Amino acid sequence: MIARGLGILDFLAAVSIIFLAFDVKNFAIVMALILIVKSLIFITSFASWIDLLSGIFIIISAFFGFNVVLWIVFLWLLQKAVVSWFTD
Repeated sequence: MIARGLGILDFLAAVSIIFLAFDVKNFAIVMALILIVKSLIFITSFASWIDLLSGIFIIISAFFGFNVVLWIVFLWLLQKAVVSWFTD
């Protein structure tokens, strides 16, 4: 149950990257901050380190422009969300 809830947060962070592509920055920044806080809570996991870097990268991209590498972050968050939905 908790994993599915965290997966929803990952999915919303991935969706915020799409919003960022259309220059909607507020939602992306909020979701990036939530992603950073979530990653700091579970910092012992390797995936949390990648989430931390992803959140930082989303915030940097919000201020300095959309980057193609951001699609890798999008795919990372999306696959994490889907896997968390289908695992017990």
